[in-house]
Amino acid sequence: PVLLILDEAWLFLKNPIFSAKIVDWLKTLRKKHVFCVFATQEIDDAANSPIASTLVSQCMSKIFLADPDISPIAKEAYKKFGLEDAEIKLISESQMKKDYYYKSPSGTRLFQLDLDALQLALLTTDHAVCDAIEEIHGRNSREELALEILDKKQIDYTHVYQGR
Repeated sequence: PVLLILDEAWLFLKNPIFSAKIVDWLKTLRKKHVFCVFATQEIDDAANSPIASTLVSQCMSKIFLADPDISPIAKEAYKKFGLEDAEIKLISESQMKKDYYYKSPSGTRLFQLDLDALQLALLTTDHAVCDAIEEIHGRNSREELALEILDKKQIDYTHVYQGR
């Protein structure tokens, strides 16, 4: 399986050539075990894009972040993605950077990611750290770099090795 991640997806959705490619990917890549992830800060960007109907019909699993300031326009965008008023209210009352709302044909669930500093250091992008590591190891290195990333971010990981 392959995970295709389009972060800041609003940029891709505004480009007619790239958005046409996204439609093609959504309709064909699943057969090749490719999972597409679209991340955008505002739901309106996806809901109002020219390919919104394809996004709604082909992206069966959706994760929504907490949004305490849901505008009437955003509320309509959430509805385009199949959310009911109660679900939108739940998202508006959720805690930023902690609560996430999952919706799929299998069901829905509000869940929390309460990550510690070590986990965040490994999961978040820090361009300065990435550039420094790339300079040493080259791009797309196959070396295990987790400990080096933690060292560069000055995260203490010694407790992970205690008792081994």
